[in-house]
Amino acid sequence: MGGWVVAGLAVAVGAVAFGGGFDRGYSAAAPPERSAATASAPAQSENVGREYRGVGLAAGNGLVLETDPPQTRPGTENGTFGYAPDGTAFVSTAARGALVLLGPDAPGTLDGCRSADRLVASVSRTQLSAGSRLCVVGVDGTTALVTFRQLSDPGGPAAHVTLDLTVWPGRQL
Repeated sequence: MGGWVVAGLAVAVGAVAFGGGFDRGYSAAAPPERSAATASAPAQSENVGREYRGVGLAAGNGLVLETDPPQTRPGTENGTFGYAPDGTAFVSTAARGALVLLGPDAPGTLDGCRSADRLVASVSRTQLSAGSRLCVVGVDGTTALVTFRQLSDPGGPAAHVTLDLTVWPGRQL
């Protein structure tokens, strides 16, 4: 066994001595594969959004979709869209974006959201229930599909929703 180990070490040493070339060759081969995957990723990622599950939003707060991950900020006007302080509506301003309530058969895709018509500044809480979907289109092109998982009863600052989000970054110029 000692001879075997010696032979194994001799082979290992030989592999190490010459293996540097193998390692470099292997490493050199790896980046082109990664580069190829990276090169094709932007074309794919244009239609693949970032997913966020279980995002909480309380009445009176805004949700900034341009950040990764999205951030909640006090004040409905301080986000791409917000939840009205009295819990009666989801709102956006012309300076931040627009909203559109999707029907049950509407595609919840990037193209579906960006091509949606009837963009509005607010959607009443009474129009929504668990499973409802809303598109948010930011002025910078950031687009999000918002799926309502849970909605507390409206009314006052205790109103709260739990959302699932798919966010597509704004278009690069």
